[in-house]
Amino acid sequence: MNNSVESILDKQGFYAGNVNGISMYPLLRNQTDVVLIRKITPEKHVKKYDVILYRRPNNQLVLHRIVRIQQDGRFTLCGDGEIIKENNVESEQILGIMTEFYRGEKHWGCENILYKFYSRYWCFTSCIRTPQIAVIRLCRRIGRLLHGKR
Repeated sequence: MNNSVESILDKQGFYAGNVNGISMYPLLRNQTDVVLIRKITPEKHVKKYDVILYRRPNNQLVLHRIVRIQQDGRFTLCGDGEIIKENNVESEQILGIMTEFYRGEKHWGCENILYKFYSRYWCFTSCIRTPQIAVIRLCRRIGRLLHGKR
């Protein structure tokens, strides 16, 4: 995702594209899953557990989850595959919100009850995130071996 993402959001009001990176694993898979990002408008307020696209001070675009809204209105964010939280993200840095994603032919809306359960569970269990991800990766490897894939 680069500066053209921002111009597409401005022109169309949404952006659809492949995920680039591993910070949102296991929810989103690098170069495999497709996300739909809707532009943030004054009527659309972000809330805890939303996955947002924001611009870091170094101009890097990042897709992370809101894990806390601070009293001063700034946000604490964290990728699902990370343990270090990013504090003090300003609302002006937020470009859009993920409203749905696709894994192959499977469509997931962010209003889906299973998605909502996942996002709350994943935030609640952040203290054991590293072993959770290790178990998920191990299970995926075993599954691939059982199905004859490497």
